[in-house]
Amino acid sequence: MPESVVFQVVDLHDNGNELRVQWHRAPGAHARPVDPATIGRIGKQVTVLTEAGRHVGLERDIVSSSLPASSRPGLTAAQRALGESLYELLDGPDRALTRRLDDARGAGSTLHFVVRLRAPTARAWPGIVRCPGICR
Repeated sequence: MPESVVFQVVDLHDNGNELRVQWHRAPGAHARPVDPATIGRIGKQVTVLTEAGRHVGLERDIVSSSLPASSRPGLTAAQRALGESLYELLDGPDRALTRRLDDARGAGSTLHFVVRLRAPTARAWPGIVRCPGICR
């Protein structure tokens, strides 16, 4: 029997002054503000991931066996750190993502969700939009 799929949409609203997270199709859904420290941490993690990706790209351009194998764990650690921060951002104090994952698993479904970056200008969150570790 094919597994069913549940789709969810979450918006990241950036009005230039603050970032808000809003899940759709949730009872009493409201846009939850994100503290500036979280935004700063994610920005730094995007930079670290971008640099780690560049290092791995350079490793491929040179003879791989002549370089230490430490670059891949650096990339993996950067991906993991950013992924965990983004999970926490989407989950929030009300555990929105965790609850949706648990509900989908309980129903024998797979959860697919779309994160929409919403802003009045295309310059909001430029590091996230251009980061190859996130947008593929």
